[in-house]
Amino acid sequence: MKWKFSTYILIGLNVTLIIIFIVFMISSTNNTKNIYNKSISKVVEIRVSNDNINFYFGTGCFISKNIILTNKHVIEDELKVTYNTIQYRKYNEENFQDIISLKKKYLDIDLYEIEVNNNEDYFKIRTINIGSKCYAIGNSSGNGLTFLEGVISNKTIIILEDSTTQMIASSVSLTRGMSGGALIDNNGYLVGILTLRLRDTDNTPIYAISYSIDLSFYSH
Repeated sequence: MKWKFSTYILIGLNVTLIIIFIVFMISSTNNTKNIYNKSISKVVEIRVSNDNINFYFGTGCFISKNIILTNKHVIEDELKVTYNTIQYRKYNEENFQDIISLKKKYLDIDLYEIEVNNNEDYFKIRTINIGSKCYAIGNSSGNGLTFLEGVISNKTIIILEDSTTQMIASSVSLTRGMSGGALIDNNGYLVGILTLRLRDTDNTPIYAISYSIDLSFYSH
C-alpha cells in the first residue's frame, strides 16, 4: 500500500499535536501541585467556641509572619460578639493553639486581623483579572484544609453589613468552614478571602459559584 506524502505530513501533525497536548497537561498539573505546595503552609484551620464543648470552624490566611486574616463572621457569634475561645492549627500540626490577640477589626468590611505566633510563610497580595484561573484553600466542613480549582467569573459589588463590598465571583465551590480561606491566582498570590455563597429562592445553597472579598484595596 502506497502512502502519499501529504498523508505522512498529516500523521506528523497529529503526532505533534498529541505531544503538545500531553506536555501542556503535564505542565498544568505540575503548576497546580506547585501552587498547592507553596500555599498550604500559609493557610490555617480556625475553630471557635463559647463553652469549649461546641466548636465552629473556619479558615484563616497568613498575610505576614504573625498576622492571620479571616472573616469577622468566623470569629463572631450571631450577636457580633467575638467567641471566648479562638484557636488555629497549621496544616502539619495535630493540636490547635490559642491566638495571641485580636489585632484589627474592619468596621465596614467582613474582615478581621488576628495576631498569632510567627510563621515563616505568608501570602503576598495582588489583583486578579476576570477569566483567570484560580485556586482556593479552606477548612471544608471542619474536616481539614481542602484544595480546589476554578475560574474568576466576575467582579461585583455586594452589600454586607450595610456596606458595599467589592467581591470576586469564581467557580470555586464554597462549603461551610471555608470562610476566611484563600483565593489564590495562578502564581500563588492571595487575591481574595473566601466569604460567602448565595442561596436560591428555596433557600438552598448555590454551590456552582462563590464570592470572595477582593483584596485589591488591602495594604497591611
